[in-house]
Amino acid sequence: MADKQALKDIRDTLDKVLKLVSVIPSIQTDLATIKNDIISIKAEQGTHTTRILNNENALTFINDELTDMKANVKEASDKSSKALDYMYFIEALKCKTKELNDMMLNLEAYGRRENLIFDGIPEVEDENCFNTVKTIMVEKMKIPGAADFKFDRCHRLHAVAHNPTAPRAIIVRFNWYQDRDEVWWKRFNLKGSKIFLREDFPGIVDSRRRALTPVWHAARAIDRKAFIIGDILVFRGHRYTLESLPDELSLKDCGSKEFGDFHFFSGRASPFSNFHRSPFELDGTKYTGGEQYFQYQKALFGKRNDIAARILLEDEPVIQKRLGDSVKIPKEWHQGAAQASMGRAAEAKFTQNTKLKNLLLKVHRDGKKLVECNPNDRFWGIGLHISRETEMKDTNKWKGENMLGRCLTELATQLSTMA
Repeated sequence: MADKQALKDIRDTLDKVLKLVSVIPSIQTDLATIKNDIISIKAEQGTHTTRILNNENALTFINDELTDMKANVKEASDKSSKALDYMYFIEALKCKTKELNDMMLNLEAYGRRENLIFDGIPEVEDENCFNTVKTIMVEKMKIPGAADFKFDRCHRLHAVAHNPTAPRAIIVRFNWYQDRDEVWWKRFNLKGSKIFLREDFPGIVDSRRRALTPVWHAARAIDRKAFIIGDILVFRGHRYTLESLPDELSLKDCGSKEFGDFHFFSGRASPFSNFHRSPFELDGTKYTGGEQYFQYQKALFGKRNDIAARILLEDEPVIQKRLGDSVKIPKEWHQGAAQASMGRAAEAKFTQNTKLKNLLLKVHRDGKKLVECNPNDRFWGIGLHISRETEMKDTNKWKGENMLGRCLTELATQLSTMA
């Protein structure tokens, strides 16, 4: 019995072994699959590891870039802050410079208050200006006591550029202001003669007064009591400068004449003059008008940054031009650079000032070409004074190229196509 049981156990064991043997191929297949999976996982793990390393490197680079950017932003912020400080400093310096210039101008004007200027007195050889003037005061101005007036100085001035053949003016400095005042109030007695009396002002004030003259004529047509004192127009009880004229005084008609196909302009009272105050901004810099921008560019072209900086600090066009003319510039300036600068200034001036733009377009709609009358400029103007009407009407008698007039006429044409 024991043998049978043992045999049975052996058979059972063999059956189990056979069953196990039968599943070995399947296990081997599974093991192979698992092996392949492990290999694949390892490969993917390697790829992921590489990606992780790459991402870590990229993250390090980004962090470095962010650090650099933060440093650059801080540096830019510091520079911006300094630039802002400089801007405030420059504006404060401009105000202070203007204040000092005005103070000096007032002092100079005060120093000339005892002076009077006689125009139109014929010149004679070996003349005695003291006796000549006193004779006119007594005989023509009807001032009996003028023979006893004391003069500190009395002499001829330089000839004027636009009329060199005319008699030179005589300037008189009175020893006593009351004598000067009496002569001034008797100036109306010279009416009918060819002699004129005027007050003596600093060049800048005199330039402003000449520019105000056509405006004064326009004002007198409205209010007979309008008058000029210094460089101020008094109109209807209010005081105006060239930069603050009322709308009823048409700028287009001030300092201008029209003949045929041409609109002639002269002096800063005209909106077409480069001296006319017309603030605009170009390339982040503010300018008082076309002349300041033009002279600033001229100074930069001549590599005189010091003078360019002074031009930006100066509000008066006459001084801006004087500073710009002191720069020795290469001949290339007149071969296109000057015209380009003037063109940019004109475009900014008329596109950023609606009132001026409308005046320019009005001239264009009227079919007129712009012409600058400037006896001292044969490049930008025609080399003629605006009073020389006979020559103005004949283009063959023009003495200049009228480059400013051409520039404005072209600009008017361009703006009209955009309107």
